[in-house]
Amino acid sequence: MSSGVKRGRSGIIGGQLEILTNDQLQDIDNAAKEILWRTGVIIPNKETLGVLDKAGCVVDHMKERVWIPRYLVD
Repeated sequence: MSSGVKRGRSGIIGGQLEILTNDQLQDIDNAAKEILWRTGVIIPNKETLGVLDKAGCVVDHMKERVWIPRYLVD
């Protein structure tokens, strides 16, 4: 019974396993940045809200929501 992986070796024979292409990875990166900017995230920590506010994020302190610009993620 052969599993395709030889004993005594680490990893996959023949090189690196690539599940996603570079274009697909870039699409995921862009989508995540879009969500962080358009939808924002809720961060229930006043100290963290203050840090993000000073860093250039748009912060609603009452609702504890932060919109993070793309350039800060990069």
